[in-house]
Amino acid sequence: MAIYVADLQTQQLRHIIAGYALPITCMDWSPDKPNLLVCASTDKTVSVWDVETESTLYTLSLDSPPILVQWCRGDPEKIAIASENGTVRLWQPVASNSLVSRDFNFSKVAVLRWNVKIACLLAAGHADCSITIYNSASQSPHRIKCADSKYGGHTDGVVDLQWDPLSDNYLIAAFGSGLMGLFDTDKQVQVRAFDKSPGGCRCLEWLPTSPGSFVAASDKHGSVRQWNVSQNAPEKSFKVGNSGVHSLRMLPGGDRALVANVDGQVGVYHLKKKVWVQKLLVGHTQTIFACSFNPTHKDMLATCSYDGSVKLWDVAHMKLLSSVDLAAGLGAKTEHQVCCYDLHWAPNGQRCIVAASNGSLPSSLPPFLPSSLPPFLPSSLPPFLPSFLPPFLSVCLFPPPSLPPFLPSSLSPFHCVCLSCQPSLSMAACIPFFPPHHMHLCSLHAEYPMHVSCMCACVLVRVRA
Repeated sequence: MAIYVADLQTQQLRHIIAGYALPITCMDWSPDKPNLLVCASTDKTVSVWDVETESTLYTLSLDSPPILVQWCRGDPEKIAIASENGTVRLWQPVASNSLVSRDFNFSKVAVLRWNVKIACLLAAGHADCSITIYNSASQSPHRIKCADSKYGGHTDGVVDLQWDPLSDNYLIAAFGSGLMGLFDTDKQVQVRAFDKSPGGCRCLEWLPTSPGSFVAASDKHGSVRQWNVSQNAPEKSFKVGNSGVHSLRMLPGGDRALVANVDGQVGVYHLKKKVWVQKLLVGHTQTIFACSFNPTHKDMLATCSYDGSVKLWDVAHMKLLSSVDLAAGLGAKTEHQVCCYDLHWAPNGQRCIVAASNGSLPSSLPPFLPSSLPPFLPSSLPPFLPSFLPPFLSVCLFPPPSLPPFLPSSLSPFHCVCLSCQPSLSMAACIPFFPPHHMHLCSLHAEYPMHVSCMCACVLVRVRA
C-alpha cells in the first residue's frame, strides 16, 4: 500500500512512499505546489504529503473511509472529500478547518469535480444518476435529477463528469448505461444527448487545443473516441491498447494524454499522431502477495497477485517476460475471482508452484516458462496427503503438465505452498484454519529436499514423499 512517484521524462521511479497499511482509494496533486499530494485511504484518513521529503504535512481523521478527494483548482487552500457514508467535507489543511455538508448523502457520491473557472462551485455525480451542484461560498446546493425523462432519463449512475474549461456553467456527464449528456447547470437542463458508446464510458476529458471537443474512454475495450458538443456522434476513434482504459488525463500542451489501462499498462499517448510516446512496465493491478527469485537465474523474478495473475520478470533489463491469467488459463467458470496467494520455485529453477483460490488443478495452461524445459512431473501421481487433513486449496504448476486433477474438486482455498525438485513429487500446502493474514509462508528443507513444510498459525504440517 504505497505511493509511487515517477518522472515521465526519464521514465524513472523517483519516490516510493510506504505510508499505509490499508488500501489507497484516491489521490490528487496540488494545483499550485508540485511537491504536494493529497491521498485518501480506507484507514479513515486523508493526508497531504510532501513527496520530495516523503513526509506527511497534514492529516485529517474521519469517521468513515474516504473514497474521493479533489484539490480545488481555483482555491488551493481547499480540498473536497467524499466518504462512504455519503458526507462531503471541504477541508482546509493549513487552517485546520473542516466543513461537513450533508447535502450529498441522499445517494452514494461516485465523482467529485471543482469548476475550473468558478472556485466555489463543486459538482458531484451520484449513483442514482443525479448531479449535485454545490456553492461552497453560500453553502447552497441544487440537484439535477438526470434519471427523469426531461433530463435524459439516464440509468446506471454517474460514472464521470467534467466541467467545460471555456464555460462557467456547462459540464458533460457520462453514465453507466453508456450514454453521455451536456448539461447547463444554471438552467438545469440537458443541452445535448450523445449517441451511446459501445462498451460504455469510464472516463472523460476535454481537449484544450480543440474548443468544444472531448474524449471518452471505456474500461471494456482499448478504444478512445473523440467527440464535439456540436454533434451527437463521435468524430474519430483510436486504439490505445488491448484492454480497457481505467483513467485518462490530458498533459500540458493538449496533444498528449497520460493513460492507465485496466491491465496495468501506464504511458503517454500522442492523440494526433496516434502513437505511444512512452510506456511503462505492465504490473499487477492488485496487491502482490508473493514474489521469489529463480534460484538458478538471479535476474528472473516471479510474482503473484490478488488479480489472479502470475508474472515473470527480467529485473536486469526491467522487462516483463511472461504473464499468465489463471482465470483465463484454467477456463474457470465461476462467479468468484481467482486470486494467487503464494508461489515457490523448485531448487533447480525449472518449475514454480502457485497457490490459488480456484479450488482445482488445471489440466492445461498457457506456457509460463520456456517450452524447452524438460517435463518435471510423472504422468500419474499417487495420493500424498493423509486423509484426515482438513480441506485446503488448489495448486497451479508451471510449466503445466497435461494431467487430470489429482486433488478432490471439493477442496477449498489454501494460501501457502512449496515444492521439491526431486523425482518424486513433494509438496506442502497451508491449511486454512485461520484467515489468510494469519498464515506463514512455507519453505523447503535445505538439507533434505524431499521434506517440505508449512505453518498455519500454530499448526505445522510436514509431508514426506
